[in-house]
Amino acid sequence: MTEKLNFKLAPVAGTFVTRDVDRNGPIVKLYIYPGLRAQEMGVSNLEVVVGAIRALPDEQYASLRCEPMLDYLHEAAEKWKMDFGIFSFDLKTPKQSRIKIYTRAPNTSVEYLMDALPLGGRYDMAMYSAEAIADVKGFWCTFIGDAPAGLPSEAGKPTTPKVYISPASFRKNDAEVLQRLRRYFATRKNADKMLPQMDNYEEALRRIYGEEFLESTGNIRFYVSCALANDQLRVVTYLCPQTLAREEEARKRMGR
Repeated sequence: MTEKLNFKLAPVAGTFVTRDVDRNGPIVKLYIYPGLRAQEMGVSNLEVVVGAIRALPDEQYASLRCEPMLDYLHEAAEKWKMDFGIFSFDLKTPKQSRIKIYTRAPNTSVEYLMDALPLGGRYDMAMYSAEAIADVKGFWCTFIGDAPAGLPSEAGKPTTPKVYISPASFRKNDAEVLQRLRRYFATRKNADKMLPQMDNYEEALRRIYGEEFLESTGNIRFYVSCALANDQLRVVTYLCPQTLAREEEARKRMGR
């Protein structure tokens, strides 16, 4: 595993657009890699992102209440060598649009996790139950608890703490990621509700990809992610676009 743990950021420059299908209508989102602009200006990615946010119209900027987060990002850049790979926002009206900053740091310790989630103590974690905090720690350790604490480096509204893990860097294949997810859900208080959902998820992936493919590759997931929500944890997996092509192939094989 060690040879896979070079800490590399996202591409230096570029953009991509996603489209979420929502009950209230589609949501289009724009994602920007700020590195080229930072190089052009001779500043850090963080300075580009912070400058863009602070250049928003006064009313929109005030509604974000983002100063605690921006303060922490500067602090974390020094403390954890945190860097900033992607800047994102929803293509909606200014009052409805969410602004998101995707960060990375060459650190896998629980100490780092519990510093980043409350923004270095700037947000009170009392709104989350002890069980939810234990869940997010368990999620973190399930996937990267046995990784080195430090990785080789190359390179408004109250915030919603989320954790994104790229499992391909830490697990040997996608079959093992499934095993780790199952192990995680099996240790939770609501395992009786989560494991049947895990059964469905595993069955869907095996029908789309096949067991041999899952055991031979480790990159069908961009991320496994979790988000704190009061007394519970929301777990999401992000699959590569090839999933759709595989699903279509599977449907054709089954004559659907």
